[in-house]
Amino acid sequence: MKKSVYTLFFCLASLILSGQGGKQYDFHYTLAEKHGNGPTLNVLDSMGQYVLDTLKKLNNLTRIVYRFKTNSGVQFDNTLAGNFIGKTYSIELYFVFDDILGYKRVIDWKNRTTDYGIYVYDGYLYFYPNAESDSALVTAGQYVYFVLTRDSVSKDVKVYGDTTLGFTYTDNNMDAVLNADNVLNFFEDDLEVPNEASSGAIALLNIYNYVLDSATIRNNYNNLFGIISSVNNMKQQGSINVYPNPASNNLVIDLRSLNAKGTVMVSLIDLAGAVVYSNRYAAGRLINLDLNPMQFAPGLYLVKAESTTGITMKKIVIRR
Repeated sequence: MKKSVYTLFFCLASLILSGQGGKQYDFHYTLAEKHGNGPTLNVLDSMGQYVLDTLKKLNNLTRIVYRFKTNSGVQFDNTLAGNFIGKTYSIELYFVFDDILGYKRVIDWKNRTTDYGIYVYDGYLYFYPNAESDSALVTAGQYVYFVLTRDSVSKDVKVYGDTTLGFTYTDNNMDAVLNADNVLNFFEDDLEVPNEASSGAIALLNIYNYVLDSATIRNNYNNLFGIISSVNNMKQQGSINVYPNPASNNLVIDLRSLNAKGTVMVSLIDLAGAVVYSNRYAAGRLINLDLNPMQFAPGLYLVKAESTTGITMKKIVIRR
């Protein structure tokens, strides 16, 4: 399962030279793109929660995931991404649905204006109304590694579940191409035949501007434990005091009770999952933040303190 350093180097070099790339979202207490080179995901309907979950198929790995309610989800804004998604692309997901009976929306290309799109239907992968997998590849309550690719030359759309090719169909009508709204929706259903959706959670979303071949998909799947565990396999560690709460003009963050050494990265995260403030401080400090020049919108925020030994979170309300 280990890749050669030389092979990895040449693969990366090849991608750079060809202009190929990806947008990566790991949902580590944020909907922001992992490397800061893509837009923060928008919340659809209602904000979900960041929860600690056990991924049983990945050796019971424990990590933070983003849990969404029924008929809620996230949205990728392709305009903000500089039209990163064209007619050739790949989408890689690691997600779980709580319910798979009937139609449950996975991906919507037309911003809720049509019933066409990707669903889980009684466990089968289904691109309504074009193609369906021969066997059930999704189980309720179990994470599935899902990949969809589209090639602009052949117009072939391929859909995989845990590396098994569910189906291939030719997308002559461009059902898997974004419309003028230029957004890609996940997990929230359309308005034409609404409420075909499930609650669930997502641990990984990668979007590429090229087609992943079957060998790469299998390799990514085999390395999924390493990819996901490297994101945030950290336990809650110690505690912090944050006051006043609600806060308006200033916020005190007391790191003295945090079991940490060295430095601590302190971040404020809004309800959309965007990091609106971050700075690194020496462990054991009493931090006094002046909120006036920061112009935070009133509402609920998370204060995250992360060190080499772990993370801790506190909820606060900012009032103006």
